[in-house]
Amino acid sequence: MNRIVLAMVIGAAPIAAAAHVVLAPTTVAPGAEYAGAFKIGHGCSGSATVALKVEVPGSLRVAAPAKAGWRMAVVRAVSLGGGGVPPVRTITWRGRLAADQTESFPIVFVAPEKDGPIYFKAIQSCETGEARWVEIATAAQSRRDLKFPAPVLEVTANPAPEAASTPNGARPPSEVQVVDGALRTAGGLPLYTFNFDTMVGMSHCEGECSVKRPPLEAEDDAKPHGPWTVIGRADGSLQWAYKSKPLYSFTGDKPGGPPTGTGEGSNWSIARY
Repeated sequence: MNRIVLAMVIGAAPIAAAAHVVLAPTTVAPGAEYAGAFKIGHGCSGSATVALKVEVPGSLRVAAPAKAGWRMAVVRAVSLGGGGVPPVRTITWRGRLAADQTESFPIVFVAPEKDGPIYFKAIQSCETGEARWVEIATAAQSRRDLKFPAPVLEVTANPAPEAASTPNGARPPSEVQVVDGALRTAGGLPLYTFNFDTMVGMSHCEGECSVKRPPLEAEDDAKPHGPWTVIGRADGSLQWAYKSKPLYSFTGDKPGGPPTGTGEGSNWSIARY
């Protein structure tokens, strides 16, 4: 699962950064059926989303189930004869989504047999402005260098047998250790989950929240395995998630010390293995 910050110019007015548009789940096995969704996290600088247009890579034949409250239109490839229905090349959903709301737009297809990333260029149109999620990193770049990364799906084989044989399906990544049944960073800080992270593949802890609750960062080449997944963040960085829940530390904790980031009325929970 690896990963669809805004700064488009409409006239002379910039549009501030916002959450990515992402695919969830972010991984699929070679040749397997993928039933996932494009997820919109926010509008454009306080402006409601009114459309999402997605370009379908030429190698895929996709189906897009109807979505209540949204009109959907598809554009197909030009038929060259020989019968059959030409494949879908773009999908556009039109409706209205308040800027502070999230939404998912489903898509289904059979993954290629070969490992590797599949990029879906997407345009999020808002009542004021738009966000063009179309950038793809070159060999010399990291996704963190991109301001407008395209949604990406990783086609990847199942984890190695030795990893899958561990108690919870796969070994923790090198950034994580398990202490007394709870997750901690490699440096010994307790890890937490955020109760508001209800959208698979997306974090809702940004800005000041992420300063107090630093996300558990994943390397650019991090690979999802078992219950461990990787999500993209609004600043282009990557974050580890466990059982679909993004992981965070807390600035009030000390390495090796007890967790202090929860309490009565808190929206945070200790991340347990």
